[in-house]
Amino acid sequence: MLGCGKCVGDSNLKNDEINWLIKAASALGIMCLMLPAFGALEHLPDEQAMPSEQREILEQDAAKQYMLKLINRDRASVGASPVVLDDVASKAGQVHSDEMAMNGYMSHWTMDGHKPDQRYNESGGKDSVMENVYGSMEGSASDNSKEANKLPLHPAQVFHKYELDKIESSFFNEKPPNDGHRVNIIDPNHTSVGIGLSFASAVGMGVRTACAEEFSNHYGEYGDIPAQIKLGDKFSLTGKLAKGVDLKSIDLRWEALPKPMTVAALNKTSGYSMPDKIVISYFADPSQTNDPINVKKVDEQEVYSLDIATDKDWQPGLYYITTWAVNKGSEEAVISCRTIELLPKN
Repeated sequence: MLGCGKCVGDSNLKNDEINWLIKAASALGIMCLMLPAFGALEHLPDEQAMPSEQREILEQDAAKQYMLKLINRDRASVGASPVVLDDVASKAGQVHSDEMAMNGYMSHWTMDGHKPDQRYNESGGKDSVMENVYGSMEGSASDNSKEANKLPLHPAQVFHKYELDKIESSFFNEKPPNDGHRVNIIDPNHTSVGIGLSFASAVGMGVRTACAEEFSNHYGEYGDIPAQIKLGDKFSLTGKLAKGVDLKSIDLRWEALPKPMTVAALNKTSGYSMPDKIVISYFADPSQTNDPINVKKVDEQEVYSLDIATDKDWQPGLYYITTWAVNKGSEEAVISCRTIELLPKN
């Protein structure tokens, strides 16, 4: 997780900001007379302080495309293949960046206590996802307060190229050993990325910008699973992998059910990971188990199924179903990570 310094600015609209607001509002179909209540676009830096090619202001969709271009530039610099924009991961990232900007926090957790994998699943995702987050916050919660002032999303969701360059550079220019965001950007297993970009502002209350990058690994199609089950229930996993992808194993990992978190608590969090506790592992190779995953080849693609019955010794909680595979001789990687809540029987 990464943050930057707080934005500092005058809460009064400047002439050039007013002119730009009118232009942007007209393009977006927003009533100009309503905009001043949301405060100035103070997250936009002084144009005189930036190179001319970085002065362009982009609406949200164009800004996401520009971020994608920056990500692929950085991946190309180390020989990694380009990623494409993932609509489902972008939906998950946008919900998260909106919540961060409005509530004044930066974290991989939400106010409901949900981490990236669960949020991605809730948006309809079935692959695996790894998240980078960025926040430039003003009016956020202090260590001694419970909540920050909630700000509305600005009607003009617009971003300077300069600002987007700064966000991506803050990730990519990290140095070992604290370079988790850079490593995530250049991971050769990633095929796609979702991007969330949000700007919240109100007169006299602060200015906040948030970004979420949700890198995903798309190597197959997977059947639906329930969001919740009870102890004693059964469910099935099914999937069809892309050509050249070989299934290795499926793990079920446990952690406690998420709990709501305050903004102050969220701002104290750092990195995240999958749960360490492995409840059970299933293998595709019959030599590794007496009960292997059912795998067969159909048109050179692996098709698999696995029936799972919850055991009486399993604890209620959030279970991560992690599917591991090898793509054309590469290192083993997680290609699907899905969550399911196990509730007590009664």
